[in-house]
Amino acid sequence: MLADPGPPLDPDVFGYQAIVIGPTALDQAWRDAQAPAASPLPAEWAALVARIRDLPLRSKAEAVEGFVNRHVAVATDQEVYGVADHWASLAETIAAGRGDCEDFAIAKMQLLKMAGVPDRLLYLVLVRDLRRSLDHAVLLVRDGGTLLVLDSEAERMRTADEVTDYKPIAGFSGDSRWLFQTAQAAAALDLALHPPGEDPAILPPPATPASGAAAASP
Repeated sequence: MLADPGPPLDPDVFGYQAIVIGPTALDQAWRDAQAPAASPLPAEWAALVARIRDLPLRSKAEAVEGFVNRHVAVATDQEVYGVADHWASLAETIAAGRGDCEDFAIAKMQLLKMAGVPDRLLYLVLVRDLRRSLDHAVLLVRDGGTLLVLDSEAERMRTADEVTDYKPIAGFSGDSRWLFQTAQAAAALDLALHPPGEDPAILPPPATPASGAAAASP
């Protein structure tokens, strides 16, 4: 299994900067979607996991991308579960044989985890598809300094640098959550919080009562 040294790095992607946030209304759906399969995988799915377990990360991601896109049909949550929005676990998606974009991304995430990829390298990212004017979701996989994009709407796995029509909205990985803003907006916010000449790192520390008392002693 790949080393898992700590929490996930911020998934700055598609020209936007990730901003760490606290709890969200989607946290329960995210926890439910990460639930492990209650029973062994069907033979073909288990064979995939066994076949890719010792492959390099990029090869694992490519194999999972192609497998899920071939074996799961696209359908809305209303068609499959009778509700407007449902984040299905891998087990639910396999049982239904159908799912929407979040279900594809979650299935890929779970398969990669079963093949030994640490949580901290996997990100479910909700995006706005600017070309189609639709909400969408993808799985990002961090391979060194590159973010790979696994997408139910794409014919092949791409790197984030190849994707130009997605605006990231929110991201999830393990216990971490992010919202996204443009790099320009992030720089403007940082400037507002830390004006030139007021770098807190170079200001002298405030005197404590003890140090003040000591200085007044003869």
